[in-house]
Amino acid sequence: METHKGILKRALSLEIEKARKSLIKAGLEEGFTNPKTLRISQFVDDLLVELHKLK
Repeated sequence: METHKGILKRALSLEIEKARKSLIKAGLEEGFTNPKTLRISQFVDDLLVELHKLK
């Protein structure tokens, strides 16, 4: 049986992957210094920090 921590890790990993794809798309379409791209990048960073805290 998967633990609560394991479920959170899996959910965060899926969210990170989804946000990472959005980041790449935004970077290529909007530019790497566009505010939208930077917001998504910060969101990915925040998710990675949360994932690291669970390890």
